[in-house]
Amino acid sequence: TSSSGGRTDGRSGSPGDANQDCGQCHGASTASSTSMIATDIPASGYVGGSTYNVTVSVAETGASMFGFQITAEHSSNAKAGTFATGGNSEIYTVTADHAVTHNNTCTLCTGSKSWTMTWTAPSSGSGDVTFYVAGNGADGSTDQTGDVIYTDSQAAAEDVTPAPTTAIPDANFEQALINLGYDNVIDGGVLTANIDTVASLVVSNQNISDLTGIEGFTALKELYCWSNQLT
Repeated sequence: TSSSGGRTDGRSGSPGDANQDCGQCHGASTASSTSMIATDIPASGYVGGSTYNVTVSVAETGASMFGFQITAEHSSNAKAGTFATGGNSEIYTVTADHAVTHNNTCTLCTGSKSWTMTWTAPSSGSGDVTFYVAGNGADGSTDQTGDVIYTDSQAAAEDVTPAPTTAIPDANFEQALINLGYDNVIDGGVLTANIDTVASLVVSNQNISDLTGIEGFTALKELYCWSNQLT
């Protein structure tokens, strides 16, 4: 019970935490688990900057007190993304929001305990990450006997699926879209997400001969394109 309010140093069992976990203080042996971490990150992977729910669960028959610490790391062992409590009063963030641990408001349970938090992914291009967690199922006594430490890890790939684009073969049409802020380089296409909510488009007097790609403007209600060379 020496850390009934959680630890503020790295104790997730991760490489970046020097593989330190709850067992270093509780004196218990550490066992691996495969069911402590659950997230709503899709199978395709996380999207940079997006926020996801993460749930940590610890189960131990006969245990009456539970605790944990979770973090996320890159393959370099550097911390990845940031955690937040998501309004959960039973947990708090540590190590500059790179980890979450329990507080002492609800460690007393019977047989199992779960905590849910949020994790905001690092920026796009950061690569795959791995979540690491260490959990403790303790008997509530003041000595180290009867405590069981579990660790788990779960990889999360980055979603690198290219964003959908709409072909714009006419360079003058694409330049007009660049001038309007919907594109940034003439490369024969524009991100569909940049144009599919546009309701009014003015591309008059731009020497455009081909409006192919206009079909990507699915919300378009007004189109002004006089004084062009449409064929």
